[in-house]
Amino acid sequence: MTIAAAIKGTSPKDQMQLTAIIIGGISFAQVTLIPISTFVASIYSWMSTYVIQGLVIGVTLLMIIRYLPSLPNDQPRTFKHQLSILTQPRSLLNLLLITVWFCSYGYFADYLTKEKAHD
Repeated sequence: MTIAAAIKGTSPKDQMQLTAIIIGGISFAQVTLIPISTFVASIYSWMSTYVIQGLVIGVTLLMIIRYLPSLPNDQPRTFKHQLSILTQPRSLLNLLLITVWFCSYGYFADYLTKEKAHD
């Protein structure tokens, strides 16, 4: 949604640059928030990380609501049409890749925790 809002009405060159900025921001958030959350969990508790992440997400949501302009709706889409997107091969591939990504992260986090216990 953010990428669609950012690139609407811009030149193809600007579209690539704006998309790169957005994806870079997402990557930066992920690379920084996960270690910070792990650090906070080591000091306090794992539940405190959810509170902090909730606060960060809440502030981000407020900024999106405040600064992101609404997109004009050229043609209304039904809920059925929106769900049909999930049957497209590209969407299924994206869901598969995200699932593999999170599963591999969970596996390696568990593996590294066990290896650390052996030291």
